Amino acid sequence: MVFFFDEAHLLFDSASKSLLTKIEQVVKLIRSKGVGIYFITQNPKDIPDGVLSQLGNKIQHALHAYTPAEQKGVKAAAMSFRENPAFDTYDTMLSLGIGEALVSVLDENGVPTMVERCRILPPQSKMGPLDDATRSQEITNNLLYVRYKDFVDRDSAYEFLQRKSASDAEAAAKQAEELAARKEAEKQAATNRAVKSVANSAAGTIGREVGNTLGSSIGGKFGKKLGGNIGASLGRGILNTFLKF
Repeated sequence: MVFFFDEAHLLFDSASKSLLTKIEQVVKLIRSKGVGIYFITQNPKDIPDGVLSQLGNKIQHALHAYTPAEQKGVKAAAMSFRENPAFDTYDTMLSLGIGEALVSVLDENGVPTMVERCRILPPQSKMGPLDDATRSQEITNNLLYVRYKDFVDRDSAYEFLQRKSASDAEAAAKQAEELAARKEAEKQAATNRAVKSVANSAAGTIGREVGNTLGSSIGGKFGKKLGGNIGASLGRGILNTFLKF
């Protein structure tokens, strides 16, 4: 990816010191990531020295100097290149013709190469809409096509959090249902115990009264007591059998 800033002097003319510092920092960072950045202007002096020193690839077309100030600017531009013993950079910059430029780039070790006098190849482009056949050919012939031709819908953080939220809500609902069921079971058990206690008490009382009546008619006081105890036990036993407590 390459960014071109045309009429770059408009960017730096009224820039504050903090903005210039930030631009210089950004130029350093993106260059290390393989992103190209070019400031296009009529004269290199339009670009601050701190930013200019960070630009590895330089293309300089002809400059003309008619005043001492302009000559000073051309000399400064010439000195920004790594010197080539084959020619004088300053004189060559003044004599460049149409389609010619002085060029310096970074080598494989990141070191600026010696300046070279080059002819600039005109853009090999087409003005107009791109037809489908040409577009398809350009895409399939690209080295990145093999890697990116198949669409892969990778799991996003949003999708992961959506699933986690749904899973957490489902788990919370299930936990709430289990808690409600446990409370209902405990409530029912408490009710059953209360009913059993009342029923046992009632059955025992009724059985004791019946046993007392029958026992007293048979064996007096002793029979009444014995009949009461037997009647209470029978009453509770019969009730438990019917209610299955």
